[in-house]
Amino acid sequence: MKRLLVVLLLVSGCSLPLPSDVKSVDGVEAEGQQSGELLQVIPPGPRPGQTPEEAVLGFLGAQANSGDRHAIARSFLTDGQARSWDDVAEVQVYDLGSQRISRSVAAEPSTDTPADEAAVTVTATVTGQIREDGSYSERTGSVTETYRLERVKNEWRLSAVPPGLRLTAPDRERSFRASNVYYVAQSAPDTPPHLVPDRVFLPVGADQAKGLVARVLSAPSIWLRGSVEFRGGLRAGRVSTSGSGVVTVDLAAPARPLSTQDGQNLSAQLVWTLRELGPGFTGLRLLAGGKRLDVAGQGDVQDDGSWADYDPEGLGANPPYYFVTARRLRSSEELPPSTATAGGAGSPGAIGVEAVAVTPDRKQIALLDGHAPGQVVVRTGPLTGPTYRTAVTARDLRSPSWGSGDRGLWLLKDRREIVLLPTGGRALQRIPVVGRRPGGAFTALAVSRDGARVALVAGQRLYVGRVELVGGRPRVAGLTLLGADLRATQVAWASSTGLAVLGLRDGQVQVLRVAADGSSVDILNSGGLVPTHIAATSSRLLLSAGGVLYSLTGRAPVRLASGTSPAYPG
Repeated sequence: MKRLLVVLLLVSGCSLPLPSDVKSVDGVEAEGQQSGELLQVIPPGPRPGQTPEEAVLGFLGAQANSGDRHAIARSFLTDGQARSWDDVAEVQVYDLGSQRISRSVAAEPSTDTPADEAAVTVTATVTGQIREDGSYSERTGSVTETYRLERVKNEWRLSAVPPGLRLTAPDRERSFRASNVYYVAQSAPDTPPHLVPDRVFLPVGADQAKGLVARVLSAPSIWLRGSVEFRGGLRAGRVSTSGSGVVTVDLAAPARPLSTQDGQNLSAQLVWTLRELGPGFTGLRLLAGGKRLDVAGQGDVQDDGSWADYDPEGLGANPPYYFVTARRLRSSEELPPSTATAGGAGSPGAIGVEAVAVTPDRKQIALLDGHAPGQVVVRTGPLTGPTYRTAVTARDLRSPSWGSGDRGLWLLKDRREIVLLPTGGRALQRIPVVGRRPGGAFTALAVSRDGARVALVAGQRLYVGRVELVGGRPRVAGLTLLGADLRATQVAWASSTGLAVLGLRDGQVQVLRVAADGSSVDILNSGGLVPTHIAATSSRLLLSAGGVLYSLTGRAPVRLASGTSPAYPG
């Protein structure tokens, strides 16, 4: 008798469940604490007598283990499908939360499907995806997919499955490791090169050094494509790691020789990227065709601390912060007397300050004074003063940000435009926004310290985009919404791949750390404060609330001083 078997799994706010007998490897936790490896899940393989729906659930649950090219998951497939299943295509991430599963089985005779074949339809809520280039993007909505099965030696095996992986959020964290892969920034002329990190997800269990090197030599992900330099045509012939932690990268002979600058840039990229290996990485040996590749200024082995001057952010350790008290410029480090620091805002020769931005190298400062009705005065000059020139005066300027400091001061104008005040300039340049343009008023802007990304609050929604150079002039492209349920008010870059955000949820202001690709959101304890401004580095976060400045580095806010509008360099 012929029949058609259809199973419908409705998953609301959750992921597909793992089988109940999933086991973790004994001792992995202790070992992972020493080596940095993530907890691995060992799901069961096919079981005798399983139903078609059990076979599909087993296949989906087994995808959490990437060992031997997802060998356990492939064991649920027919021989032909096991050979052809593409497990490196995009990954769909299913929401994990409360779940409702209903199954309806139609077993009446059918002329379409014989008794030794079956079809299983799975519907689930998807929250994100990992693209083939390793980048993560948020995604919402319901996805329905069909899995076909056939009997093999009287057991059900899957004969047609969608490409790629289907993982729960916890399985994504166990199966993929977020890593920073570094590319060279598109710097302004006569500016020393620096790096930009590209946050990508690489499979756990694979050779991490080989995976990182392969990514460095590949084009950047969609998050950075067009906003960093990329020299194609390079590939690694061999990557090996010695017992002492020296990684040897032997490049296949390049089609064209590396220039002195190309060799230095590539070395910096590799050293910074291989630091993702942690203490297990001690140095880089770079070869080409089996022979040492000479890199100016470097020996046979490049130390893991080499290329510090390529730092994406350039802040150094414990950078000072700046803020405003009674319209006077203040800082955590002593500032010399100037027209912005001495006396009161109304004193003869003194200028008022309402917002401040300092370049990452702490050489230049921008001061905004909007005290005059309908006008904002932007003054710039050396951080140490003693006076600052009036660069431009215009209506409704806000959110000053230098980014890398290479090109000038970025601002929002009239709540609908992004503008740039070039270094030394006296006229604002409009920055084009190409592609999707957010609706609503532009109320907050921050440019990353590596100069490659922007974070924008528009219509109380948070967007991240990339800075592209066309004919030497910047534009903003690829603006992507982060946190569909988040109502943002302020944003600052904590690092080149992470944001500090003030957001409204359930009518309350919350302080959040948000990955720049939206792959993680952490709510911080603000101690009941109602903050209005935020500033951050990778290790410290500042808030202003009620005219008081607070540090939020521990379990509760710590009062620092009276002040508003905090800013770290950048």
